[in-house]
Amino acid sequence: MDHISSTTSFEGAGDDITEQFSIIWGQIKAPLIVPWLKVAVFLCLILSVMLFIERVYMGIVITLVKIFGRKPEKRYKWELLKDDLEIGNSAYPMVLVQIPMYNEREVYQLSIGAACGLSWPSDRIIIQVLDDSTDPIIKNLVEMECQRWAGKGINIKYEIRDNRNGYKAGALKQGLKHPYVKQCDYVAIFDADFQPEPDFLWRTIPFLVHNPELALVQARWKFVNANECLMTRMQEMSLDYHFTTCRSLHLLVFWILYENVMSLHRTKATFIGLLEAGRVNEWVVTEKLGDALKLKSATKASKKPRLRIGERLHLLELGAGAYLFFCGCYDMAFGKNHYFIYLFAQAMAFFIAGFGYIGTFVPQS
Repeated sequence: MDHISSTTSFEGAGDDITEQFSIIWGQIKAPLIVPWLKVAVFLCLILSVMLFIERVYMGIVITLVKIFGRKPEKRYKWELLKDDLEIGNSAYPMVLVQIPMYNEREVYQLSIGAACGLSWPSDRIIIQVLDDSTDPIIKNLVEMECQRWAGKGINIKYEIRDNRNGYKAGALKQGLKHPYVKQCDYVAIFDADFQPEPDFLWRTIPFLVHNPELALVQARWKFVNANECLMTRMQEMSLDYHFTTCRSLHLLVFWILYENVMSLHRTKATFIGLLEAGRVNEWVVTEKLGDALKLKSATKASKKPRLRIGERLHLLELGAGAYLFFCGCYDMAFGKNHYFIYLFAQAMAFFIAGFGYIGTFVPQS
């Protein structure tokens, strides 16, 4: 009887605690939590509308630019640089081409090869590979690739440093401190997965030469794998929507969901950068594969990346997705405004980013 009595007493205490918690939750929910949630939902809706308006506005601007032909060649002086028989190649400015790298196994050959293939007088260009790789195997591969191009007569410099202060920006700054850089007039910067066309310098340098008031020329981006999947289309829209036409306008709803996810991720990355905490590669981006899916040689040289769950999970995004999914279930059960449709869609977008399903993998050949 004592055992039964103590058990009954314990269950009764548990029921009392649960009931008290329910009462407290009911009392604080309405005056404290619900208003804040309403404000958060309202702000999210405003941001979504802002993204929509911005996208439509940029589409209109781009269309007008296309109609009236407001090309840079018409706004600024541009003339093709010409040979000078008296001074020879000295008539051309000295150009430094910087390529910052960090464990770029899949694209280092493509990017270095594209930079070394730039059409410019060979004695008036320096290729500078700034390698911050932490993987000794990849670092060795990049160095060997630089040596291979140096053997072909290309003026290429392989530079490393003993720290990663400032990450890519720090590498670029450190690269400008080498003595041979002082002879260069202009600097061209390409990211590790960029593949400039051979005539890139012939089209861009004249803007700087003939317009002394200009300090920077930004070139047009294109993406070799933009049509690979829906996620790559979303990233294309995010990175160059202010450049191109409205070919992805029908994907606007998906893009807004994607941008909402990326806004959280950018905020996290901003604090990581400011505090210099955590890993540097905290961005959710597509795999840097270049056009490896299209080039057989690159496909054979690439290996399928190992799927390490711990490295691809993003807990903040997963937590946000779980919270939105719970809110969607709650609204579907008790709400009358059908917010759950949006909440489920947004939760799915957070889950996709949280589990690292952004980009594509190169299949083994």
